[in-house]
Amino acid sequence: YMTAGVETIGRLFDGRYRFQLTCFQRAYAWQAPQVTRLLTNLRERMELQGPKRRYSLGRLMLARPAGSIDTELVDGHQRLVTLTILIAVLRDLETDPTRVNALHRLIADDPQPPGAPRCYRLTVQALSAPLFEHLVQRRGATESEPDGARNTLSESERNIVDNRDLIRSEFVGPDVSEAFRREFVEFLLKCCSVATLTMEDHEEAWNFIATEQATGMPFSLADEAKATLLSAMDKSDRPAGARLWEAAEALLNQTDTYRLLSHIGAIEWRARAHHGRRIELELIRQKSIETRGLQFLCDQFVPFAHMLHD
Repeated sequence: YMTAGVETIGRLFDGRYRFQLTCFQRAYAWQAPQVTRLLTNLRERMELQGPKRRYSLGRLMLARPAGSIDTELVDGHQRLVTLTILIAVLRDLETDPTRVNALHRLIADDPQPPGAPRCYRLTVQALSAPLFEHLVQRRGATESEPDGARNTLSESERNIVDNRDLIRSEFVGPDVSEAFRREFVEFLLKCCSVATLTMEDHEEAWNFIATEQATGMPFSLADEAKATLLSAMDKSDRPAGARLWEAAEALLNQTDTYRLLSHIGAIEWRARAHHGRRIELELIRQKSIETRGLQFLCDQFVPFAHMLHD
């Protein structure tokens, strides 16, 4: 059987799950583009108010026997490793001991009695586990450097260290206050969530994922941009907005439709920095898509699509 639910990030790491990777899992493969996009999305959403401030980080596929906290992570490995690194960085930058302890409890239970093995919320693959503990999970770990040269690490280990350092660089510096970091922690733990699908048997869960991947088609950048822009618009404008988008896409293809958004940005903003935001998020900000989305699609997007088509 399968059960579905929604967990905030705070609940996901509070000890009700003890995640382990299935033997099917690939190595940790996220690199700077994926991590930067996650951080950008989180910071953009944190600036919003009301229901729009809530943010979903997608779906996890889990296998967990009834009554157990031992949970095999069938799908969602990349996100959970990255979230663990993010929480560890925020823990090690925190100066208040009470807050440090609260963040550390999202990563591990302190051994009871002292000297006993730690119980980590997430156990990664065996070859990377010692480095992950040494440079991420233990208290103060994100301030440490690898024992040897980085070029001696495996690709998965380098990704862990590189992403840790990238995340840390986003939360230090004169323009990042302790108050901002604490607000970000509050937002991450209480306003961000994942959907969970849980089965008792990991082979059944893996077969579900394999079937889904074999029969589905991943979202393109254009699909994601369309969904993002339409979701920012007033509900009453969305049907007309969807028709305008589809009219433009019918003239072009999905790749050129997404490129068109970047061209519009290049024409309008020239050398202005976009702060690493996805182009559709920058358009929402610059074009006031919430109130003027239809005007943007009518006056610029569709006419430019015709020009590009010609």
